[in-house]
Amino acid sequence: LHLMWETGALETLGASLADLFTDADVRAGGRLLEGMRNARDRVLELSAAALGGALWANGLPSIANDSLLMSASGMPSTATSVLVQGTLAMPPAPFGDGLRCVAGNIQRLYTRNAMAGNIQYGAGVPGQAPISVQGGIGMPGTYYYQVFYRNAAAFCTASQTNTTNALAVTWVP
Repeated sequence: LHLMWETGALETLGASLADLFTDADVRAGGRLLEGMRNARDRVLELSAAALGGALWANGLPSIANDSLLMSASGMPSTATSVLVQGTLAMPPAPFGDGLRCVAGNIQRLYTRNAMAGNIQYGAGVPGQAPISVQGGIGMPGTYYYQVFYRNAAAFCTASQTNTTNALAVTWVP
């Protein structure tokens, strides 16, 4: 899945992970990570349900006129979630019951509780600064985003955390 604008670009990293990795390729300590059986843009299976959390974005990633709205769904109904921003993408690495795909200088942008398993961040969300402001985006460039969320159900590991897919966002002036 690639979403493009004349002045900016978004790319769902998670959508291509299934093409890059097979179940046999992704192992942690000898155990198979359940999350690699993804369906389209849902990279990771949710510990409490058959589908995993999914992250996507709408709007314009412009520093001067930020209308970017990120949405996540498929999480436990009131899960605490953290939207993180990183300066690098990385090959999927085990992180709780999920896979971490964001690296470099990682910054927590928002910490909120989901409502009915859904959450939104950024433009138009009452009480929130735009993502470019919250993330300190001062110059055009590509940044990477992923949601880490609490998931207390037992699944692949004893961990009580999981992750959504990651997004690459190219910010323009």
